[in-house]
Amino acid sequence: STAFFRLMVLVYAASMLPFHIFYRFRIPVVPLLCPLAGAGLIEIYHEFKTKKWFMASAVTVLVLSIFCLTRVNPDSKRSAREQQAVATHLIRSERFAAAERYLDSMRKRQIPTGGLELSLIERAVKSGYPELAETLFRKWFVQPPTD
Repeated sequence: STAFFRLMVLVYAASMLPFHIFYRFRIPVVPLLCPLAGAGLIEIYHEFKTKKWFMASAVTVLVLSIFCLTRVNPDSKRSAREQQAVATHLIRSERFAAAERYLDSMRKRQIPTGGLELSLIERAVKSGYPELAETLFRKWFVQPPTD
């Protein structure tokens, strides 16, 4: 039963090997990998249960190593326009705190925001949060007085 999923993952991986594409196009393989990951966890559990310590430990260390060594922040792979699209989505869905944090991180990494700060401020006012809008305006656009 897992042979189909294995074949699908192999075909998908083989189709990606010859060229580099945006990471977001790789996400369709996740539903195929989930059952395989579950089956792998069950196999590791059975290895421990049958006291095959070396194999179970080796596979566990391998899996954890691969996870730790390949984990990356998705924003590091996104272009500036993709990051702007994420911020726009957060603003339009009125997730103001998340949008503020995301815009702050973009500014910190010197990613062009395309004026999305003003969009967030405008949306906050339209949604009935003028205090938030004023706070954000002061934070991003009013320079603190220098002594």
